[in-house]
Amino acid sequence: MELRAVQGYGSDLIGVTLAAPLRVAARSTNIADGLTLDQSVVTIGDAANGQLSDARLSFRGEQSLDGSGEVRFDGVSGGPGAGAYPRINMVEIRDGGSVCQVAH
Repeated sequence: MELRAVQGYGSDLIGVTLAAPLRVAARSTNIADGLTLDQSVVTIGDAANGQLSDARLSFRGEQSLDGSGEVRFDGVSGGPGAGAYPRINMVEIRDGGSVCQVAH
């Protein structure tokens, strides 16, 4: 089983403890009130299904990424020769003054 955040205007995870795999396949998944990984994996991007669309895990304001899990990147297609609009999968810390604390 895998949760999937797919194309659209984005998804919000508010105060979530994640105990299942999550794939951010496209657009932005916004984190509010922190994200805790309970031996789970968050994969950003979806190269196996041909998704090349700027997948991002986005933190705004003071947030935390905590717990026992992994964040992986899949299918980065940016860089030299990628054209005028390269596709880049990322963890994004938004807005001036934002802080994301990563605990291990």
